[in-house]
Amino acid sequence: MKGHTDSVISVGFNHDGTKIVSGSNDKTIRVWNVDTSECILTLKGHTDYVRSVRFNHDGTKIVSGSVDNTIRVWNVDTGECILILKGHTYSVFSVVFNHDGTKIVSGSNDNTIRVWNVDTGECIFIGNQLEDTLRNEFNRTLQVPVEYFNYDTKSIIGMSGEGQNTNPEMYIGKKRGEELVCVVKDGPHIHIMEHRGWQSQLHIACEVDNVQFIQSLVNNKSLNINTKLTDSDELPLYIACANNSLNTVVVLLSMPSVNLNAVNSQGKTPLYAACANGNKRIVDLLLDRNSININKATSDNDQTPLYVACIGGHVEVVNALLKHDSIDINKTTSDNGKTPFYIACQRGHLKVVNALSSKDDSIDINKATSDNVKTPFYFACIGGHVDVVNALVKHDSIDINKATSDNSQTPLYVACVGGHLDLVNSLLKHDSIDINKATSDNSQTPLYVACVGGHIEIVNALLKHHDSIDINKATSDTGETPLYAACSIESLDLAKLLLAAGADCSIGNSNGSKPYGFNEDGTLNEGMFDDY
Repeated sequence: MKGHTDSVISVGFNHDGTKIVSGSNDKTIRVWNVDTSECILTLKGHTDYVRSVRFNHDGTKIVSGSVDNTIRVWNVDTGECILILKGHTYSVFSVVFNHDGTKIVSGSNDNTIRVWNVDTGECIFIGNQLEDTLRNEFNRTLQVPVEYFNYDTKSIIGMSGEGQNTNPEMYIGKKRGEELVCVVKDGPHIHIMEHRGWQSQLHIACEVDNVQFIQSLVNNKSLNINTKLTDSDELPLYIACANNSLNTVVVLLSMPSVNLNAVNSQGKTPLYAACANGNKRIVDLLLDRNSININKATSDNDQTPLYVACIGGHVEVVNALLKHDSIDINKTTSDNGKTPFYIACQRGHLKVVNALSSKDDSIDINKATSDNVKTPFYFACIGGHVDVVNALVKHDSIDINKATSDNSQTPLYVACVGGHLDLVNSLLKHDSIDINKATSDNSQTPLYVACVGGHIEIVNALLKHHDSIDINKATSDTGETPLYAACSIESLDLAKLLLAAGADCSIGNSNGSKPYGFNEDGTLNEGMFDDY
């Protein structure tokens, strides 16, 4: 993905992995389509380096922090800057949304953390140490012992009096206003978070990996370890797995009543969360349990733990999952019919591709998505993953010319569009390659799109490898030949290369216009070209 003009400092995926946001020293933010590698949005407004960028959970907003001391919030659909947050006195190096997108937390070189209300733009919290937090931000601070918590109603009992400082420390108090905030001190670490009446101490302790406090809670026989949060239905074990809290997972698994396969509102299990993070140690702990459902898929799109591990390229986790005889290696997602093998090829994870291939000889490398018949091989070519492509072409069953059903784009076509020279050379070595196969919507050939993109090395490779190339094949919509396209971008070197290979300069487009840069006698007027 190319487009930034200076160093890229921060990148991040949206929640479903279809987009990437990047922040750069060129003072811009860019949004990219993961499938096509296309830059679909450029956000401008910061006056200095962009140091941190993040999507909100539903992918509709982006937050950015900059050396210009400001935080900006952007609308992903429109590209509009909808909020500018000012308050930090030095560079902002880290920003992130909370889960429901109502707040932003920021960290700065001014040695403070700030929490902002996204709706109002108000800074609702400033702090740099526990003492300042308790003195300046709370009307009262209260320690809540285990016996003061009602596990049935998930509410706090007997909130009165000043709490004593013990280790670990947990305080529940009212910030200026009515919002409840929880402060947890765990040794040298301080954790500050919103505290809701239905959020138990166990959930809070799991979020911050406070093992000592969790152990004291687990020893309480009245504790329901499978209590869910009401907003996200997340269980303590899921929270611990999602936060990579290994020691917390060990403590929770020590309880016989723990439900390994309980799901949240999206159908995600603790195993799914651990696989998404690529945490093999936690995955191994879960897989050691006989009751684990290794193929339990999400409720929204049927993504399995194996599928999400393949998304992240976590080959050690993938290998651990593949050791189980019950693994469903070919299970497809419900939204577009992608298999784990498909997503591994799309993301360019060669080690994962090889692991899946060696596990099951029945993997169909030509199996396409249900929406527009794009194969794993096709998407490996879109991403320019030459090592994955080289591995796939070794299979005797590979259909190297299999085109999409919507517009008949072949793997060679998309490799030429993307300017992937090494990949094009690899494809051209295949005996059955169809170098002239054109798209169904406008009859564009691989040679034509390579000329449109100005990819002279790819054009040279196409012309050199195949005598059968149709050098004058015109598009069906505009009637443009490869030479016409090369002249349109004023590339003299491309024009010369095509003419030497037999391109006809007398062929005009569908409007009768001849290629740019030729004299009336058909000779090339080199002075009319940009690269003369």
